[in-house]
Amino acid sequence: MTARHPYVFPILPALLAAALILANPAGAGHSVVQLHEEGGFAQNISLEAGAVYEVQMQVRTDAGGEVVLRIESLGEDGSVKEFRQTERGLLPDGQWQVLSVQIPVPEGAAENRMKLMAPEPGAYQWKDLQIRRIRADEDEVRRSWTEKFQTYSHVYTGLVVDARHLEADRSMSPRILSESGQLIYGGVFASMDYVQEEGVVSYGRELEPPLTDRVAADPHYPLVLPLIVEAVDVNDPAGTHLVIRDSDAERIFSALAAHDFLSRHAVVILID
Repeated sequence: MTARHPYVFPILPALLAAALILANPAGAGHSVVQLHEEGGFAQNISLEAGAVYEVQMQVRTDAGGEVVLRIESLGEDGSVKEFRQTERGLLPDGQWQVLSVQIPVPEGAAENRMKLMAPEPGAYQWKDLQIRRIRADEDEVRRSWTEKFQTYSHVYTGLVVDARHLEADRSMSPRILSESGQLIYGGVFASMDYVQEEGVVSYGRELEPPLTDRVAADPHYPLVLPLIVEAVDVNDPAGTHLVIRDSDAERIFSALAAHDFLSRHAVVILID
């Protein structure tokens, strides 16, 4: 079962807007880095304490596999005060893959750092580094979403995976994979308090309020246009790792160019 935009909620005044504040000086070019599990690429980035940012880039490698983007906010003593980390499967045949993380920078953060890592060591290419500050400006929000709809043929605010017909179960760390084994969503790694309070997905039987809040454009901007796909199998004995069709995985990755809802962990899993 797949569906397109079955839920469209009224657009209310918004408090979110993304303003580009940094672009990769390489422009249309790209950089090559050697990555491994411990890193291989790290760069300090300028973020304002008390604000929320989205960090996005595109990554590729001929070998495929997965890549991890991690953003850290450090205190004066060098300890990690806050972090966000996301893992995503790379596209085959050296295609560029969008990779994004959103992080709230804590008060008192003295330094912020971006890291790129990969489970499989090798040469990886990255380009188009963008750092956007999430702003509380209603007009900017409306303008941003209007531009998305004018620019892209399909824009989605979140992902819904229907697994009600499978022996699926809840988990604090679910994974969504394609039939060919590509990682679509591995959650967002953060402090335990954050994971316990927010979770990396929301579960429910029906896609209705308040569950729809998870896949809305923003809590204060409840436009709900989820991309809905069907799980075709489970990938672990507990039934917490779901498998979707390769064609649906392609739809998800294509949609991320317009709006990376995975970076906002705007994911709902429907189970019985």
